[in-house]
Amino acid sequence: MKTTEREPDAVVRHFRRAIDRAPVMARMPRGVARRAVDPGELPGVFGEWVGVPAARRAILHHHGGAYVSGRPEAYRAMFARLARALQADVLSAAYRLAPEHRFPAALDDALASYRAMIDRFDPANLAVSGDSAGGGLSLALLQRVRDEGLPLPAAGVLLSPWADLTDDAPSRASNNEADDMLTRETLAGAASAYLDGADPRQPAASPIFGDMSGLPPLLISVDESEVLLDDSTRIVEGVTAAGGRATLIRRTGLFHVWPVAVPILAEARETVGEIGLFLDQRLG
Repeated sequence: MKTTEREPDAVVRHFRRAIDRAPVMARMPRGVARRAVDPGELPGVFGEWVGVPAARRAILHHHGGAYVSGRPEAYRAMFARLARALQADVLSAAYRLAPEHRFPAALDDALASYRAMIDRFDPANLAVSGDSAGGGLSLALLQRVRDEGLPLPAAGVLLSPWADLTDDAPSRASNNEADDMLTRETLAGAASAYLDGADPRQPAASPIFGDMSGLPPLLISVDESEVLLDDSTRIVEGVTAAGGRATLIRRTGLFHVWPVAVPILAEARETVGEIGLFLDQRLG
């Protein structure tokens, strides 16, 4: 999947080809079902449910794909495991993508999905999660939910989050060769496609620059080799400095968003188990 392409249109084509070719789990394990979101149940929300019957707990997930690509159905294996362990429903929510829909369309859609979820589930039984761009989007969502005075979820999970859309983080350069999936050039092209000239330092785009106080407990995972390493470590530092709780799962020898590889990777199953335990201790 790795490329050093920087031109925004080429980056969009690269990500969309890579995502379209990725395999998707078809069969659900016993006791877990999947279905598309019914437009009548969550007005204005699109995506896919993976869950168990009569669930009282829920997770709202935002997919990765650098804000220019991504498929909610790509996470079925990971969500099936979490849904069964937690007896929960997981909503993998779609959001509008750049360059057809520029910043802040993704955040507006994430907020609409969250509002719909808290109409259906008690926030004490709800977690917000996201991976890569979806991880940064989920952090920006938590900050916006707090700022708008909405009830916060019980927890957040961020997998290799892209929370800084500038090119300033040292790990962009130091890990540019080591990262097997992303490069600083590709991230810069995707950021340009998404932001369309907007200031990348505004917290709605790069929540690493936002207020980290008053957020729910967070669990964050990242590998040492990632160009996004600093995003994760700085989130933990910022939340801790603001008096909050953030736990970092920091691994070596894996890859960007490795927990999605639960069908084939023991380390992914181990990490998803850690995520499940973290959420089980916090969801009502």
